[in-house]
Amino acid sequence: MLSVADAAETGQIVVVSVTIASPTRLDRLAIDVPVPAGLVPVNFDFQTASERLRRAVDALPWEGDEVACAHTSIRDDRVTCFVDRLPAGLHVHRFAARAVVPGRFAFPAASAEEMYHPETFGTSDGTGFVVE
Repeated sequence: MLSVADAAETGQIVVVSVTIASPTRLDRLAIDVPVPAGLVPVNFDFQTASERLRRAVDALPWEGDEVACAHTSIRDDRVTCFVDRLPAGLHVHRFAARAVVPGRFAFPAASAEEMYHPETFGTSDGTGFVVE
């Protein structure tokens, strides 16, 4: 079952989303999203990944355009999306993660910056996440 929340049961899939709003075009953007310790990002590039789950995540409604990552780095503690060019406007970067370890975890702030103009950056608020 899919959900978008600040808590999940062990084994449940959650969708992590970051919204980027920019009044101007951004070039060579890196979007870095730390993952709480109780979650593990789902890598759809693996042959064992569920195509049904991928379609369900892609079908979720969101405000804004989906971010087109030129490259995505999926690690156990973060997901980083590299974008060549992001037009002005509202954009959403999202990925699926599985709740694997029960507990209360810090959900550190996500960040985005132009890699060759680091003075152009933004961060989200950090929060918490509970796996039951």
